[in-house]
Order: sequence, then structure tokens, then C-alpha cells
Amino acid sequence: MDSKELLALLDLKGEAIPAVTASTLITPGEARLHASATALAVDAWGLRRGRDLLAESERLRAAASDEFAAADFFCAAFDPEPRLLKPTALNSAFP
Repeated sequence: MDSKELLALLDLKGEAIPAVTASTLITPGEARLHASATALAVDAWGLRRGRDLLAESERLRAAASDEFAAADFFCAAFDPEPRLLKPTALNSAFP
């Protein structure tokens, strides 16, 4: 099976994703409008794991990610029941 057959089978158009621009990135200042540094409920071990992931991953550093975002990534991927924190009055970015 070649890539064209796979795309037809999956009903995908095979179009390139749009490029990331400066206007699509969230800066650390914008991301910290709510009381918690993370979007998910992350314990101390999860925060440490976020620091470790950032230190180990060149891709996360290149994406201008921080330890709190890495902790959220890890929690979302491996926590059996990740819990989204409720937004506070300080943050109007959350719906």
C-alpha cells in the first residue's frame, strides 16, 4: 500500500498543515493569566516530571515550551483521569 492509497482509505486530502506564525503562539505571559501555572491539576511529582521532560527534550525547548506546559502534556498523556482546573476571574482566555 502506498501513501496515496492510504490517504484515500482514510479519506484524507493529504494537505499540508498551515505554518505556525507569531500570532498563533501563546506567550508565557498570556498563558499565566489564571491562578495556577498549569491548565490541569498536576501534583508535585507531575511538576517535577515537567521540569525533567523540558530538560530532556530538545523539541519541547525548541517549541518555546516551559516546565508547566510539559507537566500538562505529561499529565494529559499518562494520568488515568486528568482534571482540567476551573478558570478564575483573572483569566478571560478560558471559555
